[in-house]
Order: sequence, then structure tokens, then C-alpha cells
Amino acid sequence: MASWTSRVSPGLALVTVLLAAMGGGCFRVSAPPPELPEDAGADTDTPAPPPAPPAHAPEQPTHGRQPAPAGEAPSQRLRWWRNPLPEVFDALQEAAAAGDMDGAYILGVRSAQCRTVLRRDSPESLIHEYRDRKILYSGPGDSRPHRENREKELQEKLSQYEDCAVLGQERASAGADWLERAGRSGEASARLAFVTHALEEYATRGALIADIEEAGRRQKLAREWLEQLVQDGNEQALHYYVDALDGRYALYARDEPASMAHAYALDLVRSRRVGDFDQLWRQGPERYGNRTPAEWDEITSHGREIYREHFEHTPLWPGR
Repeated sequence: MASWTSRVSPGLALVTVLLAAMGGGCFRVSAPPPELPEDAGADTDTPAPPPAPPAHAPEQPTHGRQPAPAGEAPSQRLRWWRNPLPEVFDALQEAAAAGDMDGAYILGVRSAQCRTVLRRDSPESLIHEYRDRKILYSGPGDSRPHRENREKELQEKLSQYEDCAVLGQERASAGADWLERAGRSGEASARLAFVTHALEEYATRGALIADIEEAGRRQKLAREWLEQLVQDGNEQALHYYVDALDGRYALYARDEPASMAHAYALDLVRSRRVGDFDQLWRQGPERYGNRTPAEWDEITSHGREIYREHFEHTPLWPGR
């Protein structure tokens, strides 16, 4: 794991990573890989695949956003997730301050989301986007249900912006702090949410330079939590780690080979559920771009190593 984790020292290196993210590296979109013959790049000395666990029915997820059963009043947790944030903010803050880590997690996630909405989804930008999509999809195939869906999406986003505007940027700005508090209780979901939101407020050079020590502390903590969750066999953490190594979240300098190796390991984990694990293990990841066969062999080898070390014995359908 350590050899495939990009280590970034504090100070100037942190500035470099964050400024690179501001420059657009974290929003890169890759072209789809070309089709290759089944035997292209096949590893002639492929190690025998570890046995995939037997398939079984998935566990039923338990999310806070699920509706309450018919005729039953929604639980407090459901209200905290579902009601407009300004309506439940004070109750959430009171509960979180009193040590309710579930409340701290919900408050952190919803506050951080509001901070993003206020920065990104102004009514003017939403209406402009709606008009662009209306023009893009206009034509014989633009059915009434499609138009109604676009209108519904616009209204929902406008309503969310209005709720967040009522809350205000100042109250929304503490989202990462609440997620850190919840994460320190050991809750994996809170730690992963902290990973995605820890450095959002340092989206400008001025904000970063003004608070470089706190940004460095958060980056270090987010990396520690993410790496530990990957080592513990957390599948969602592996997904986030692939993105982080590809430049998202401003946690690491971009390392494409490492990201590819972890992406292959993630594909192996997921392939157990659809029955093509043995084939994916034997053939390796799909090869594309300008990398040499030796480079692809290295990526394949390390992806298998990551899978064997951290995910071979994890549940087929992890709890959510």
C-alpha cells in the first residue's frame, strides 16, 4: 500500500497539490478506452486467481433518507435528513454539540453540501444551464416526460439553493468541522465524507494562503483516514482513493499509474458480484493509451497485490 500512496510533504508541496487542483486537474475526463481483442496484452504467467466468494443475496441497505413505512411517523433521523436544513439546523447543532455523533455526521454532510450549493448553484447559473439543456435536447426525441424531468430538477435545485441561502454561508461553513468530530468517533461514513469536503473551502489561492496550516492539517488527516479505510478493506474508500490519486479532493499529487492499479483492484472487488472475476483476474485491466506492455504488467501486478492484501476476504455485499 505504501508504495502506491503518493506522499506529499506539508508546506510548499501542499500548495502545489491544491493549486494543481484549482487549475482543473481534478476535473479531467478521460476518453473511453478503445476495444481490444480478448487476448490482447494477456499475461502469460498470470498467477492463479484467489477463489471468489460464493454469491448470495445483497444485504438490505439502511440509509437515513429512506421513507418511513406507511402510517408511521418519520424518525428523528429521517427528519434530520429530509426536512429543509434551516428547519432542523438548530436541533442538529444542539444534538451534535451534546455528543450525538449521528447528528454531527448529518449536520456535517448537509452543511458541506450547502456550502457547495451556495458557491456553485446560483439561480442565474441554474437557469442558464436549464436553457442550454433545453436547446441541446430539443427535437423529435424530446418527449414530455423528459421536459418535465428537467423542469422538476431545476425546481428542486432552486429550492435547495433557497434553503441554503436562508441558512447562510457562515453557518454552512462548519460542515468539515462537524464531519471531523463525527469521524473521530471512528464512523467510516463520516470519515469518507470528511475526505470529500475537508479542503473545499480552500478553493481559491487567497483562502489557501490565508490558512495554510489548517489546510495542511486537514489534508494530512483526510489522507490518514482514507488510507486506513482502504487497508481495512472498505470498498467505498477504495473508490474514493482511485479518484484521489487521479487528482480529486486535493489530497495527493496526481499519480495515474497508482490510480489505475487501484482502479483495477476495485474492478476485481466488484466483479465478484457479477460472475466474471476469474476472467478479469486472468486478462487484467483493459489496456489503452500509450503505456508500454511492461507498464501495464506493473499496473496489473500491483492491482492484484492490492486485492489480495486488503480485499480478498471482504464480504461480497458490504453493509452500507
